[in-house]
Amino acid sequence: MVEELLGEKVFASVEALFVTHGKEPKEVFTVEIDKKEARTKFHKTMRKVFNNKLETTMTDDARIRISWNQGKNNRRLQKSLSWAELGGVYCQFSLYKENRDTMEVISNFSKAIGTHTRNFGYAGTKDRRAVTVQRVSAHKIRAERIEPLTKNLRGVKVGNFSYSNNGLQLGDLSGNEFTIVLRHSSYLPLV
Repeated sequence: MVEELLGEKVFASVEALFVTHGKEPKEVFTVEIDKKEARTKFHKTMRKVFNNKLETTMTDDARIRISWNQGKNNRRLQKSLSWAELGGVYCQFSLYKENRDTMEVISNFSKAIGTHTRNFGYAGTKDRRAVTVQRVSAHKIRAERIEPLTKNLRGVKVGNFSYSNNGLQLGDLSGNEFTIVLRHSSYLPLV
């Protein structure tokens, strides 16, 4: 369908744009496409055929400008990928927190997203009065929904996102590593 709409010469330019990642040519314009249904179908087909690597936008004269997608629509790309293409139905991430309970943070996340706390999994709870990092899994919740949640939570950060077919649950912990810091100690060593 794309080649039929564009014609052989313009289609060759679009292929060159795709192969060179938008370096040569920087953009390609279609002929005028009058019908809205045809334009909509064209946009969808371009996204599918070129895996969202090319961006299509309307011009004032009913043509479509085709250019390399420089990350402006990465959210659309992420949302268009299936769970299998992402790597699994569980989004796993590292949770850094200072003086916060694991359940408190998970509860805040679930309220902000509008889901139940049981959609989050973790291998064990961490001490409230400490600086801790632990892995957390979220069932069918994408990274782009989790990442902005820490903006309003002091002492909480998330990162190191990956997708897996397996979620975390209590008991999955294979060990802990601690660094203990004593502050304001009045202990005097025996000499």
